[in-house]
Amino acid sequence: MCPEYDEDHNAAVVLLSILPSLIFTIGPLFISCCCCHHFRNKSLATAPFNGGAVKSFPRAATQAFLQPPAQTIQVQVPKGSGPGTQLQASANGLAFNVVVPDGVAEGQMFQVAVPVTPAQPVQATLVNPSVPQPTTGPMLAGFGGDPAAAGGSTTVGENTLLAQMAGMEIKQQVNVAELVTGCEAKNRYHIHNWDPNNPHVPGPFCMLAREESAGFERICCKQNRHLALYVHEGQGEDAAVIMQIHKSFGLAMLPCCRPSVMIFDGQGNKVGSVDDPWHCCVMDQRVYDVNGNQIYGAAGSVCQVGICCPCLGAVEFDITDPVGNPTQAHISKVFNGCAEMMAKVNNFRVTFPQNASAAQKMALLGCTMLIDFEYFEQKG
Repeated sequence: MCPEYDEDHNAAVVLLSILPSLIFTIGPLFISCCCCHHFRNKSLATAPFNGGAVKSFPRAATQAFLQPPAQTIQVQVPKGSGPGTQLQASANGLAFNVVVPDGVAEGQMFQVAVPVTPAQPVQATLVNPSVPQPTTGPMLAGFGGDPAAAGGSTTVGENTLLAQMAGMEIKQQVNVAELVTGCEAKNRYHIHNWDPNNPHVPGPFCMLAREESAGFERICCKQNRHLALYVHEGQGEDAAVIMQIHKSFGLAMLPCCRPSVMIFDGQGNKVGSVDDPWHCCVMDQRVYDVNGNQIYGAAGSVCQVGICCPCLGAVEFDITDPVGNPTQAHISKVFNGCAEMMAKVNNFRVTFPQNASAAQKMALLGCTMLIDFEYFEQKG
C-alpha cells in the first residue's frame, strides 16, 4: 500500500473524529454570538435608545395618596417664625417643606398630613429666605392655612411620594409560575418607604414597579434582555405611573456590549441615565442627569462576603459625588431569606443623599435596578 495514502487516510480519520466535537463546541457559541448581536442591534434601534420618544402616561389630577386622611403629624413653630414662614421638617424617613398657616405663632403646634404618622411631634427648622434651599420634597400647607400658599413646582417628580423619601426598600416578588416552570417571567417589585434611621422598622408599601419585555428574549437571554420598568405611585397597576426605567440589551460579564439605563418621568420627559463601564473586580455605576452631567457614582467591590454567601452579609455600593467623594448614602443588597435561596428574588435598600431632588432619586432607583439585573439576577 502507498505510504502517502496511509498518511492521508489517517489524517482524514483524525479530522472526522474531532469534527463532531468542534461542531458541538463552536456551533452553540456561534449561534449565541449571532443571537446576542441581533438582540443588541434590535435594542439600540428601539426607543429611547434610538432617540425616539417613550410612552406618556397621564398624571392623576389629585394625589390623595400623598396625604391620607387621619394620618397627621404635629409641627412646632420654631422661634422667630410666624404665619407664611417656610419650614423644613422630617419624620420617619420623609423630608418635606411646610408653610406656617395664618393664626399660628412661634412655639405653637399645627398639623400637616403625611403618609406616615410619627409617635412624637416633629421639630421644624426655619428656612433662611436669603439662602437658596435645595428642594427635598413637596411643600405642604398646614391645616387651616391656604394650600396655595405652599406654592407649586415645575421640577420633575416634585409632587410625588418619592420626593419625600429619605430611603426606600425594594422587594422583588416571587413568581410561582416561574418557580414551577423555570421560564423567566416578568419581574415585579414592591417599593416601601424606608427610614435609614430606623432600619429594622418596616415601612409602608407605597409604589409598584412592573416589567415589560419580550417573552422569547426574556427566556433565552435572561438578565441580559432589553426591558422597561414602569413605576406606579400606589399598590396596583391602576395607580399613576410616575417614572419609567428603560434598560438596553447588554452583556454584564464582558468588557464590551455593556447595558445602560435611561430614566424618564411618567409623562415621557427624560430624567437621567446610568451606565456601567467595565472595571476589573469593581462593580461601578455612573449616574447622569438629563444633560449628561455625572451627578453620582455607585461602586462596590466584588470581594464582599455577601457576594459569595448572601446569608452572611449585605453587598454594599457606596454612592459618591461626581469626583468620588462619599455622600453618606449607599445602596445595599440585603439577604432575602428562603425566597432568595429558592426563587432567586432580591431585596435592596437605598439611602438617598441628603437634599437629593426627586429627579436624582429617580436616577438612583434606575441605578439600583441596573445593579440588580447586571449582578444579581442570575437565574441560569
